[in-house]
Amino acid sequence: MMFWVEMSHDLEHGGGEWSFSKCIWSPTYKHSKKQTERISWLPWDNILKVSAGDIILHLRKTPELNGFIGFSIAETNGHITKERPPQPKEWGYSDSFYRIILESYHEFENPILLNQLFDEKKSELIAYLTERPYPRNVFFTFQSERLQCLNGGYFTPIDSSLLHIIFDATLDEVKHLPT
Repeated sequence: MMFWVEMSHDLEHGGGEWSFSKCIWSPTYKHSKKQTERISWLPWDNILKVSAGDIILHLRKTPELNGFIGFSIAETNGHITKERPPQPKEWGYSDSFYRIILESYHEFENPILLNQLFDEKKSELIAYLTERPYPRNVFFTFQSERLQCLNGGYFTPIDSSLLHIIFDATLDEVKHLPT
């Protein structure tokens, strides 16, 4: 079993059965008006690496709440589909999408606020980053002398070391996250 972080900005991302806590999705390629070729994007490609049973940690990035708010379990493996979200918004250019169906959404009683986490665990998180080779493939970065979410880091893996830093728990304890 693996753990993943989904960083989302809204609950309706995709709409209907494609919205928050029901699935993870993205286009299969980036679109650029300046380029004609399809451009791969690591955080989106990560969706294909998910196996049924993996745990998805939900990180909400909104003005009202900026933190880990809950988790879901992957019901399906990550896959490519020609189905389309009802509200693809700026991703409507894509003719195919990566998708994972989710089940068993559990909201944390006390969200883990990102600013507090970055303040309290700054040295541990910076050390974690400096030990990782590029590309780091994590949801956050350290730049301009501060920790911040990685722009575009929509879907990234999270290993046992980072789980321990965030949740103050061992991997086995995190498998039984409080709801």
